[in-house]
Amino acid sequence: MICCRRLVRLWGGGNLDKLGKWVGMDVRAPSAFKLAGAPVTLFAKPDAAADKAVMVIRDSEGAIIDRVPMSETDQKMVWSGKDSDGQPFPAGTYSAMLESFDGDKLLSQELASAYNNVVEAQIVDNKVMLTLESGQVVGATAVTGVRA
Repeated sequence: MICCRRLVRLWGGGNLDKLGKWVGMDVRAPSAFKLAGAPVTLFAKPDAAADKAVMVIRDSEGAIIDRVPMSETDQKMVWSGKDSDGQPFPAGTYSAMLESFDGDKLLSQELASAYNNVVEAQIVDNKVMLTLESGQVVGATAVTGVRA
């Protein structure tokens, strides 16, 4: 008869306690994010050579719904989640891409990071993968911030 502890080890359960700690946490990673009525803080670093930066917001279909100018030295911004008339965008999943420019020349594009709640954690190919409330799956190594 195989003891329960041995079964847990055989099935990889030795890491289950570590995986469980991720679930329910808010993590910051480059990913889509949920808009639920409150402003969202987005994190991205403009290219060092940029003289202009723009945060491009897309809806879940990929359509551009907002373009917000940013200082080329700022690394975070708070997106209001409202259109130019002050009307809130519908609750849902959105993404943000920081575009850095030198004049009119596009230098780089960077997927912005945002905080998302972790709804699932699993080990895939010996890597911890986190499923976020936005529906995206990111590797734990992409996480740059954690809050309870």
